[in-house]
Amino acid sequence: MLLELLKGNSRGNSLCNKYLRNFAVKGIFFHDRMLNRKSNSKIFKKELNKVLQDKDYKGSYRLSEIKENNDDIEELITYFKTNRDSINEKIMTTVSRYIDSENFDKINVILYAGGSDYGFCLLPKNLYINVGMFIKNTEAMIATLSHEMYHARKIKYFSYIKLYCSKVFTKEKHFNIIFSEIIEEGIAALIEYGTEHQYYDNSIVSLEELENAREYFGILNDVVLRISEMTSAGQVKLEMKNYRRKRGNLCYVVGYILAKRVYDEVGTKGLNIWSKNYLCKEFMKKYLLSCKKNGIKSNFDPIIEETIMSGHYLEDIQQ
Repeated sequence: MLLELLKGNSRGNSLCNKYLRNFAVKGIFFHDRMLNRKSNSKIFKKELNKVLQDKDYKGSYRLSEIKENNDDIEELITYFKTNRDSINEKIMTTVSRYIDSENFDKINVILYAGGSDYGFCLLPKNLYINVGMFIKNTEAMIATLSHEMYHARKIKYFSYIKLYCSKVFTKEKHFNIIFSEIIEEGIAALIEYGTEHQYYDNSIVSLEELENAREYFGILNDVVLRISEMTSAGQVKLEMKNYRRKRGNLCYVVGYILAKRVYDEVGTKGLNIWSKNYLCKEFMKKYLLSCKKNGIKSNFDPIIEETIMSGHYLEDIQQ
């Protein structure tokens, strides 16, 4: 429907309203707001009108690029619909290397175009893929689908909620939030790129990013140690906000390194510590033990290492 709108369809206004009422489109706006982006139907409509009226206008949602590549995007959508079964088989073959296929129910794949995300997953089973990011690159699209499929696995909601609600409003909660996001995205990135690391254009976990991994570990060490020294919830909240602002691809790069080390050491069993049971610190312990066993630097501050290995809470870190 968006592609029709960008062709300047004579029913533009009514078609646009119909498009914006679609539950899948509302899901895109919801996801944007979760990431603190200014995004809603009113803003989208303004951007659409500007793109249709001015061929040189770029704006947000990448609508001008979609308009320019309309035919290629239609071709990619047709390819996906025609080859849905073989694509799904390929995805499940990839994913099942790292997590048992029994952990998945039927997934609702939603193809959309616009914005800067490659894809995302909204619980429980809606998997969004931005086809506008994969023009003439079907392999990258399938790899990203594999990544997002991991996020769409069956979740033990009690364990998940318990993780995020443990020691509510304390430093331990924020420790869990920081490291669980890293582990979750790391395993998904491992599934996307593989242990041999298959690259494609615009890879989030690129060779250059992996070479800069120590810088990301430095950011992570700093935020954890700073939070450990703070005495008020307000201070911690501000520190978390600053961390999210400057972390960039940290979750993917650091997470990929952690997940690959654990997988190389003990295989799927090691990944299941998180994938099935959401044991954040146990997963981190497995990583640290593997590094020590193989003579590899963990890149974590020794104080953080000691805290994780001892099973103490973040509040117990002694500078």
